[in-house]
Parts: sequence; structure tokens; C-alpha cells
Amino acid sequence: MRSWGLRSVVVVAGLVTVVVGMGAFAAGSATTESEWALKGSWSDTCSCKVSCPCLFGSGPTEAFCEGSSLLEVEEGHYGGVEIDGLTAMVTYRVGKWARIYVADTATPEQADAMASVIPLAVPFLGMGPIETVEVVPISVERTETMLKFAAPESTVELEIVMGANGEPIRIANLPVKGLPFPEVHDHTQYRSVLSKHDSEAHHFEWSGRNGFVSKVDRAGDLPSGDS
Repeated sequence: MRSWGLRSVVVVAGLVTVVVGMGAFAAGSATTESEWALKGSWSDTCSCKVSCPCLFGSGPTEAFCEGSSLLEVEEGHYGGVEIDGLTAMVTYRVGKWARIYVADTATPEQADAMASVIPLAVPFLGMGPIETVEVVPISVERTETMLKFAAPESTVELEIVMGANGEPIRIANLPVKGLPFPEVHDHTQYRSVLSKHDSEAHHFEWSGRNGFVSKVDRAGDLPSGDS
């Protein structure tokens, strides 16, 4: 396992604050001309009941929101570093803390790039400081009705939610713009079988709570000082 010290974590968290304040995260789709770009799949489960009221403009079910996300990059870059095919997890409590786990298939340069691009592409992380960035094994398993992903400290198992016609429920045209990014307005509904985190600083375990799988396609300019 490789991890960043507090100095690096503070820098990443600082980038989140700057970018959210400048609105630079509201960028267009990924292109090779952009200074950073990320295209792929974003899967998430949180502590809210199905379906998450936050996505409809209401407050969270438990008066807080905690969970884990999986980012699977199809193609992307941060500055001159390519991040195609990389995977990362983020475990969080919104407004309080976030922990980023980058798969150990990444080189040190790619891991740095992933830690920097995730807060830009997924701006809800800007609502809380990033405590740690670690390079660890990440496993992903999926079928037509199930998705499992895990890092050493976080484990998630999701099951797809079917509608009355036997087809997966898909939610589209959600009212909350930019939360956590526009692509999540159109997503496939899942429910957690297990969402668990156990680290030296934080612990939670949920089941039967909200989950979704959506696309992410984001791009923009590097923060000041990173160009």
C-alpha cells in the first residue's frame, strides 16, 4: 500500500475548495484538448433510503450522508498524464471527510493524477476535506443484476432494482442541477446489500440503502498552479 502524507492531502483538499469556488468543475465533456478530462462509469451507494432524497432536492434520510463510490475510467488525463483504464474508490461523509483509494495498477504519476482529477470531476467531494489518498488493491465484480467493489477498508455490494415490468428502474431528468454532476441525473437504480467501511478513524455499515450507476463525462482547466 502506498499513501500520501498530510502535506499532499492538504494540497488536494485545497484544490477542491478553489475549483468549487471558481465553478471550474462545470466543464464540458471529455476532449483531448482539455487540460483534464475523465470519461467512464460512476457507481455510488450512500446512507439514504431508496431513492436518495438528495437527488430530488431534499435533505438526506439520516440528516447526514455517508457511503462509497467507484470510478472506472474508460479514458482520461490530468495534464500530460494518461489515466485510461484506471479504477478508484472514494469513501466519504459529505461535509466531513473523504478517503480516496486508487487501484494499485496505477503508476505513482497516475495515482497522483487520479487523486487530483477526482475532486474536479465529482465536485460533491469539495464539501469535505480529503483525509487520505492510498494506492491499494481494488476488486470489481459485476453481473447483470449485481455490482460488488472493495478496497481493504471499504466493501460494497449492490443489487439492481427492477420495476413492475421486470426491467431495471432508470431515473432521468432529476431536478437538482450539478449534484453531484450532471450525468447522475440519468442513472440506473440500485440498492445496497452491504456498504461497509472500517478504518482507524471511521466506521459504518448499511444495507437496503440507495445506490446507482451512471456515466461520467467531464473536462476542464487545471487549477491555478497545476498548469
